[in-house]
Amino acid sequence: MKIVSSVKLFAPPDFCCGGLSELKAIVVFDSRYGNTEKIASEIAKGLKESQIQEVVCSKTTEVDIEKFGDFDLIAVGGPTEMHHASPPMREFLSKLKHFDLKGKYGFAFDTKLNSWWAGDASNAIEHVLRDAGAKILMPPSSAFVTRPPSEELQPSAAPKTRETKKERHARKSEEKEIKHAAAVLEEGMEGKFELIGFELGHALVQAQTILQSS
Repeated sequence: MKIVSSVKLFAPPDFCCGGLSELKAIVVFDSRYGNTEKIASEIAKGLKESQIQEVVCSKTTEVDIEKFGDFDLIAVGGPTEMHHASPPMREFLSKLKHFDLKGKYGFAFDTKLNSWWAGDASNAIEHVLRDAGAKILMPPSSAFVTRPPSEELQPSAAPKTRETKKERHARKSEEKEIKHAAAVLEEGMEGKFELIGFELGHALVQAQTILQSS
């Protein structure tokens, strides 16, 4: 069943009447085959639907961590690879953990196979956000991907002669890459994360309202 986003059914708070300063959010992502980028874009879309005034969506390799101080919410996500965060995401997190995020809000997400053994990247991401001082606005969330049956994938040509160890490794690596590249988001995931983006924006407004009224 397709999950339909209902972000337009809710009226976000009136910023002018509430007296809140301009709220800003950034969604940072790593994406190897495009699935996590789609989810990051949907989160950003939902944040805009909640009327967060400025929303930036950027890859980990392109973002300037030094500018994180300009944002109220930092959402970070990436693919789950070998049960953990991807190498580019781990590199980004190694830099982020040294940045002071006190007074900021954080949210972690990932993409992964819908299986108990798949592991997750979001917990490691949330751990770094929390350790850097960010208040976690919502629990981490995973967007599930699925792969077509093996028989539908284009296999590497069968070797006509006896393979060397190096050739066999190259063929297996190619087959593995084809398999991973074939993964697509499960139906409804994009709508689900647009709604999550809206809920994040609404939670940010509520948190800031409480903070300013205390």
